[in-house]
This record gives sequence, C-alpha cells and structure tokens, in this order.
Amino acid sequence: MPCFQIDSQTTITFSNCYRIRVEKEGYCKYVYIEWMDWVGPTFYHDRACNRWYQDWYEDDDVNYAFVQFANKYHDKLYKGG
Repeated sequence: MPCFQIDSQTTITFSNCYRIRVEKEGYCKYVYIEWMDWVGPTFYHDRACNRWYQDWYEDDDVNYAFVQFANKYHDKLYKGG
C-alpha cells in the first residue's frame, strides 16, 4: 500500500481502490480491486476492502471483467499516464 511516514511512530497509508462491474448469468455484481504497484490486484467483495474475494481467479466472469478493466486503464495503473 502506498504510504508515507510523518514521524518515527506514525505512518499514513493510501490505496487505489477500483470497482469493476461483473456480468454473470443474467445479473451483475460489483467487485472491488485494490491495486498496489509491486503486488498487483487484490480483489474484495465490499467497497471498504474488508471481505477478501478468495479464488477470484477461478471465476471466468471476474477474470474477463478484470482483463477488460486492465486493458482500459493500463497506463493509469502502471503510472505511465
């Protein structure tokens, strides 16, 4: 997580959280992604990024939505644009 240190005991962290729409079998849901440059994406079920989405890579609909998202925002995600 991006962070900066104020003093020897205080560190403030920031994260880039994104929401992607996943269309699945006639309905849609949202998956939240926290993006860290050195780790990549971490998926969550909720906007507060508390409920980790385990085994997201086995869900073809989530994978498809993520690939579309990554292709569209590649430059922003990798700080190139």
